[in-house]
Amino acid sequence: MKKHTNPFVHAINFLITTLVAPICFSQQKPVDSVVGLQSNIKSQQVEVSSHQITLMTFEASLPKNHILAIDGGVAKVAIHLESLFGADELILEGNRLLLAKENSQPLTCIADVIGFAKNYSEKTNLAYEPACDAGVYVRRTTNGYNTTVELVATKIRSVLPSDYAEGLLALGKSSLSAMRKWSEEEAVLEKSSHSVQHGDAPLPDAAVSSEFRGSIVKNHHLGVQVRQKNLLAGRWYEAQNFSGFYASVVVPELIDPSILGSYPDKVKKLTSTESGSMVHLVAADLKSFSAGWFHGTHHPGVEWSKRAHNEVKNGKGGPDGFDKLFPLRPSGMPPLDKLPKIEATFSGGFQAAHSAFLYGDLAKSNSGHQYGFMESGLLMSTLKPNLATFFVTRDGAVDIKTWAVEDSVRNSQLLYVRQNGVALVDGGGRDSIGAPTKYVAQWGPGNWSGNAESKQETPRSAACIIETETDRFLVFAYFSSATPNVMARVFQAYGCDRSIHLDMNSAGQAYFALSKLVSNGESTSYLVEPLVKEMAAANPKLNGKTVPRYLVVPDYKDAFYLYRK
Repeated sequence: MKKHTNPFVHAINFLITTLVAPICFSQQKPVDSVVGLQSNIKSQQVEVSSHQITLMTFEASLPKNHILAIDGGVAKVAIHLESLFGADELILEGNRLLLAKENSQPLTCIADVIGFAKNYSEKTNLAYEPACDAGVYVRRTTNGYNTTVELVATKIRSVLPSDYAEGLLALGKSSLSAMRKWSEEEAVLEKSSHSVQHGDAPLPDAAVSSEFRGSIVKNHHLGVQVRQKNLLAGRWYEAQNFSGFYASVVVPELIDPSILGSYPDKVKKLTSTESGSMVHLVAADLKSFSAGWFHGTHHPGVEWSKRAHNEVKNGKGGPDGFDKLFPLRPSGMPPLDKLPKIEATFSGGFQAAHSAFLYGDLAKSNSGHQYGFMESGLLMSTLKPNLATFFVTRDGAVDIKTWAVEDSVRNSQLLYVRQNGVALVDGGGRDSIGAPTKYVAQWGPGNWSGNAESKQETPRSAACIIETETDRFLVFAYFSSATPNVMARVFQAYGCDRSIHLDMNSAGQAYFALSKLVSNGESTSYLVEPLVKEMAAANPKLNGKTVPRYLVVPDYKDAFYLYRK
C-alpha cells in the first residue's frame, strides 16, 4: 500500500526547488523570433530571379515542420509546412520544392515556389492545406472555434479596460454561464444496499470516511457511460464504450477525516459549498495511451502577461523576446496523422495574459515565471523551474512534475510540454502519495486566479498522475465549485502523486470528452461522451454533425489529447 509523503522530506524537497533553483537558473537571452529557440535547424537556400528562397527544417520536430521563406520571410512571405512522414525530406531545387521519398524518385510538391508565395493567403478556413499528394501540408492559422460564452468574453475584454470588462462579465454571468447552473446543486447521497454493483477498475478506491463508505451519488451528471447505474462515491468504473478509461465521482465532504485534517499549515478548511459540490474524474491507463498538446489559434500566446512586473521584463515583446509565434502558424488542432487514434481531448491552461505571477516569490524572477510550452518538439516559450509541468517524451511516456533547473537537459527528449502554475500535490511516486504544496492556501502567490467576480471558488479542472505497483494512470478531474484547497484534498484521497491545475470557470472552459468514429452502415459520426453532461454544450458542429471539441475543428485555445498507442 502507498504511504503518504513524509512532511519533513517534502519540506526539504520544497526548499531545494524554491530556494536553490532560482539561484542556479540562467534565463534564456531574448531572441528575435521563435526560430531562435530551436536547435538543430537544417537550412537550404537558393536565389531565383533576384528572390532569395530559404527552406528551414526543424529536425527536432515530429511531425517534421518546415518554414519556406521568400526574401527572408520577415517583411515578405513565410510559409509553414508540415510533413507527416519523418523519413521523407523536402529539397529546394531552383524554384521547385521536391519531396524525396525513400527508394523512389522525388515528387514535386510545389512547381513554382515564387508563384505559390505570391498567391499565398492567410485568409482561409483550412488549418491544413495539401501541398502535394504525399503528406506535406501548408499550415495556416484560422480564427479558431469559440463557444458563445468564450466569444463574448473575449470580445468584451478586447474593447474595454480590464476593470470594466470583468465587471460587465460579472454582471452578465447569469446569461453567459448556463453550463455552470447545475454546479451549485449539492450532491444527493444515499446509503447503498446489497444490490449495488462494485467497480471494475485497476485503480484503488478513494479514501472515503468509514461513516460514508458505500454511499451512492445520485445526481452525478456523469456523461461517460458506465455499466453500473448506481455509483459509489470514490470508486472507479470502467467506461462502457472506451476500453482503458475509467470514471469516478465523489463529494469532498465524504473524504477520510485523516486526510481532511492533514497539512493544516498548507491547506485551508473547506467551505460548505465546495465540501458538498460534485467532483468528476476520468483516468486513462498509460499502458494503452499517450498524449499530445497543441497551441490554439490564439492562446496561450507568447506576449508578456499583463501580470508581469516591469522589473522582470527585458524590454522585448515577450519573455523570450518576441510577442508572436510567426513564422510558425498554430493550427489549433492535433496533427493530422494522430486524428484516427485520438480518443480523448481536454482543455489546456491559462492564456499568456494570466500566466505570470503578480504576487509572491515566483513574481520576482525568471520573467515572473510566465508559463512555458512546447508543441511537436518545437519550443515556443522557455520552460521555467518551479512550475507544474505536463510533458510527453519522444518515446510517448506521459508525466507531470514540478520542473527543476536540471530538467533543462531534457529538452531534446521532449515532444510536448505545457506548464500551468504550481502543483496542487507533489512529491509522490510508486510507494508514496503526493502532499499538498505550500501554495495551495495562498491565492496570490499560487496564481490560482478566480472568476469574473474575483472569487476563488469557481469551476476548475486539473490533472494528476497515479502510480500503482504495476500501472500508471493519467487522471483528469472537474470540480464543479472549488478552490485549490478542495482540489488538493480530492487528489490526496485518490492517491495522486503529482499534479497540474488546468483551465477553469465553466464546464466549456474546463472541457473533457471521450470520442471515436462509429458507423451504422450508412453514415459515420462521432460518439462523444463528455465527462460531465453539461460539457456537451461546448461541442462544435461540422456539416451539421456534433464533433468533440479540440479535435477536427480548429480551436482558439490550447488543448491536450490522448491517443491509443
